[in-house]
Amino acid sequence: MNLYTIYLNTKIVFIVLLFLINIAQYTIFPIYVSKMIYIFILKMALSMTNSKITIHGNPELFKQNNTIIMSNHYAGLDFGILTDLYYRNNRENILYTIAKSNILGDKEDKSVISKMMSYVKDSYMASKYLIPYIRGDKEDGAIVKDKVTGYLEQNANIMVFPEGTTSKNGVPKEFKSGIFKLAVEKKINILPITIKYKKDIGSIIGEPLRFLKWFDNDVDIYIHDIITTEDESYKDYMELKQKVFETIIGGPTPPAPGGRMLRADAEGGADAEGGAGLG
Repeated sequence: MNLYTIYLNTKIVFIVLLFLINIAQYTIFPIYVSKMIYIFILKMALSMTNSKITIHGNPELFKQNNTIIMSNHYAGLDFGILTDLYYRNNRENILYTIAKSNILGDKEDKSVISKMMSYVKDSYMASKYLIPYIRGDKEDGAIVKDKVTGYLEQNANIMVFPEGTTSKNGVPKEFKSGIFKLAVEKKINILPITIKYKKDIGSIIGEPLRFLKWFDNDVDIYIHDIITTEDESYKDYMELKQKVFETIIGGPTPPAPGGRMLRADAEGGADAEGGAGLG
């Protein structure tokens, strides 16, 4: 193990400690105070990844209500980057994210770390405003649907990775249908996002997470135009799903008025050149 690897592993330990602190503060403070502390902790954790982030498109779109934010998915770092970007532009409305229920592992896992973390799973997910779902469980799917609808009625927004899994290169294969059925039924608008890393940091189910690849990345985030369902343009959820899929994997690059380059710890001018295509 070289010095650089030791350095990165030390950062990982500090990031874990930060989120343990976040769990503790979530149980102590009222939600409006806890949310602000969480935003600060998230910003600190993200700064440790040394991610150089370039925004393409209009971040003001994050201020919309009754919106589901959808993105392709490499790894857990996507959640941190997009959540931080959201709260940079919208401090008023809480962002809830749909996540698999065993995101931290299960008690049955062979990994000692997974077994340990599974005991704080519920508190961890609550402190990060995650909505847990069980893959392939229709009854649980109905519960998640009710939660999403309830949060949107309270002027919160929802983020989801509609493929329901991660990929090494961020290129999705197919989106799950349930969230699109809900969008059409409840007339919920969708904000498509394409996230693209310079290097492939993702992993697939069954592979160990590659945490060390989460550091020192160049990241492009493409914020596409909102796809509205309010005027009944999409009565067929399959048509809506296909539109969002095509937009995320290779839609046209939107203009970047007032665009900016973000480091997790600094802001500067943005380069809006290039396309949002994946692959």
